[in-house]
Amino acid sequence: MPLLCFIDLNSLEALLHGTPVAVFEDVGGARSLVEHAQNGFILQEVNDMKKLWLELAESPGKLFEQHTNIQKMDLSDYNPANIRKN
Repeated sequence: MPLLCFIDLNSLEALLHGTPVAVFEDVGGARSLVEHAQNGFILQEVNDMKKLWLELAESPGKLFEQHTNIQKMDLSDYNPANIRKN
């Protein structure tokens, strides 16, 4: 089962490994890659983290669904192996 990454600096790496992320609405780069409840969660404030943990505790299958959605994303432009080639 994939874990959930809350650290913005690691959001891209987490997505590349199929891990759903949680980002804050006002964070630019990661926010552009995250679709709320599809491949991660977009939080408005710190208190939303507690609500998210409670929601996930009740429905842990949501993370697996998001993991599946991430696997369908084209993240090839962000893959370090491809960046080094260019």
